[in-house]
Formats: sequence, C-alpha cells, structure tokens
Amino acid sequence: KPAFGSLFEEYVRGYSHWGYCDLEMVVGNLPFFLQRDELMSQDIVSYSYGDAESLHLRPQWTLHRNQPSVNVLWRRCAHLTKDLLREIALKVSQLRQSEGVNKKAARFVGSDGDGCYAKSALEAQLRVKIVPKQAAGLEVPSTHHALLVGGAVWHCGAEATVDDTLLHEMLARSSPQRCRIDLPAVQQARGEMQPVQVLAEGCSKWMSTEHRMCVQDVARLSRNRQDELALFMRDGAVFAQVVDSSALLLGDSCRQVA
Repeated sequence: KPAFGSLFEEYVRGYSHWGYCDLEMVVGNLPFFLQRDELMSQDIVSYSYGDAESLHLRPQWTLHRNQPSVNVLWRRCAHLTKDLLREIALKVSQLRQSEGVNKKAARFVGSDGDGCYAKSALEAQLRVKIVPKQAAGLEVPSTHHALLVGGAVWHCGAEATVDDTLLHEMLARSSPQRCRIDLPAVQQARGEMQPVQVLAEGCSKWMSTEHRMCVQDVARLSRNRQDELALFMRDGAVFAQVVDSSALLLGDSCRQVA
C-alpha cells in the first residue's frame, strides 16, 4: 500500500492526493470527515480509532500528498525493497501453517510495516497528522454496535439501546450533512500543540521495538470523552493536540465515525 503512489504514478498524475484503505471496511459519510486544512497543511493524514498512544500510520485510511518526496517514502523500509521476497515467503509459510488452526489463536509474525512506515516519515521530517476519526472492531464476537444510518456509520457501546428512538436521532443528525467544497473541520482544535515523549514500550505489542513508537502520558492530555488526541510529526519531533469531538457524539455511548 505505501508504494501505491509510485506503482500507480501514471494514474494519480494530476491529482493532489492519493491514499489507501483496507478491504474489510464499511465507509460512512467520508466527505463529512475530510478536512481542507488537513489536506493543505500535512504531507500525510491517517485516521486512528482511539488508540492515540500508538504512533503508526493506519492501514484502514491514510492519505498522502502527491509529491515525489512523499511517494518514495516506502523505499526506506527494507521489507518493501531488498527483503520483499523474503517477506512474501514468510507470510505464505505462515498462512499454510495456520490452515485448520483457530484464527483467533493464530499469530502471524512478520514485518511491522505500519511502524516502519511511520518511523520513516518521522526521520524524513514529513508533516504528518494522525487523528481519531474511525472505529475498529477489536473483539470477536464484538461487544459493541456498528450502525449504518442514512449513509453515516455510528459506533456505540454495548450499553446502548438500539431502538427506533436512537435510529431516528442518528438519522436527524446525519441527514443534513452535505458534501461541501470548503471541507470544514468536524473536530475543533483546543489549545496549542504540545511536545510529547515517545518510547518503545506501552503500546502495539505486535510491533518490534525497532519501529514501535508509543506516546507517553496520553491520559493526562485527554481527560474527557469529547476531548481526543491528534498526533503530529514536525521536523523530526512528535506533538499532541486536543481536538473537540463533541460534534460526533450522540448520547452517552454513540459516536459517528468515518
């Protein structure tokens, strides 16, 4: 995926941005979440899902400015260049070994591509923003609700009562949302960006310590449900800024997501 800008150069020529996403996704009212100032001021924008402590580019949704310095970033990761054939062989071997094995119990060991890619962006001093705009199902079976109402996707906690009242409230919130050419912000920044410490412990255990980047003291920075953290890379350093997500919330446990 990180190589798409190079591999499909002839197809993205003339476009300001290109991006990638996963296949097993439900996309909601995406234009409502696209933000013009993010696209104009960042080289890469990635949507996180409440896991602000982990500094990596999410495979579910990441957008790139279409320019050479960004499009060749993938070349810094060995698993996408000189070690590519070894990487493919390792994953094929793991898939074969997992046949007939409980998929929940299976553990696939390979490169931590998302982490390598993010660390490469940091080292290249690109301008990156990782902002909480999506939701992910991390449990099977899930203890949460995912609802598609009026073209919008909502993520609700297990305690939510899904009835006609809730569905009508969701429809009333999402139906006036139109695609606007100015792409206004759906989340408002609060305060200034603050430098944060990043260590190799405290998040993303599936990733090797070589590429693992964990933001410290997240709880202190984000204290309320509506206050979430956006992470930034600037000049090789990492910063955090609180964003107000109250416009996305409904009741005590539901949130509209991209």
